[in-house]
Amino acid sequence: MSKNLPAADLLKKVQKLAFRARYVSENLLAGQYHSHFRGKGMTFSELRKYQFGDDVRAIDWNVTARYREPHLKIFQEERALNLLLLVDASASMNFGTAVQTKRDLAHELAAVLALAAHQNNDLVGLVLFSSQTEHFVPPQKGYQHLLRLIRDMLEQQPAQQKTDLSAALQFAMRMVRQKSVFCVISDFATTEYKSALRLAAARHEVIGMQISDARETELPDVGWLPVGEAETGRRTVLPTFLPGLRKRYRAAAERHLSETTEIFKSSGADLLRFQTGEDYVNTLQKYFKAR
Repeated sequence: MSKNLPAADLLKKVQKLAFRARYVSENLLAGQYHSHFRGKGMTFSELRKYQFGDDVRAIDWNVTARYREPHLKIFQEERALNLLLLVDASASMNFGTAVQTKRDLAHELAAVLALAAHQNNDLVGLVLFSSQTEHFVPPQKGYQHLLRLIRDMLEQQPAQQKTDLSAALQFAMRMVRQKSVFCVISDFATTEYKSALRLAAARHEVIGMQISDARETELPDVGWLPVGEAETGRRTVLPTFLPGLRKRYRAAAERHLSETTEIFKSSGADLLRFQTGEDYVNTLQKYFKAR
């Protein structure tokens, strides 16, 4: 299902996001993605006789002794990786009280990472998920492929409202069997994904990017406040003037963050945190430098 956006408007949105992602990747990350994701290293390609001008350090002395003439082992560098972006498309990602929604920030982070992977000559794929797989693009290379990923993220209107990260991870593991980098961009407003995350982290490098909004952790004192739960449709009115209510609200939010941290830590996966309206580049820079 797609939004009925005019083609010209969609193209402008794609170009704007691609331009922003290119600027961040080229000028602010400055090759730090490349430093972190170096590919698989060197693999044996062939054995051949020494030729004048070859690097003598590549001579295989065991083979040379056996054949009584110099032979070299030729290695080929395997730089290409698979980066699979698992982007949460559920209804809870539509929330945002700053200059952007959680979905907007998720799309920008995904675009930046995709651009960095493209510049690193890596393959990039996409899984948009809710309580089902909404859209899948297999990992490929090329700038046109990159623009397609951005377009698909912006255009896709999810059929389901809820979140099932476990199903998304299981789908990703079925579709991409080569060891890859799984980048999961979500608010993690879901449960029962620990087993799937542990299994994915055992096979791939998994990086979680948890997106939140300031109003999800701090409830303002604004009197009676109508609120709704995006994924269930339930609505209620909260007496935000009660200090005890605001305290319980904050405690519940902190408990969710703590539980998410523990799940990722015990699974052997990394977890980064981002908030709408705040600069995400510094968090990415610190992560890549630390690794």
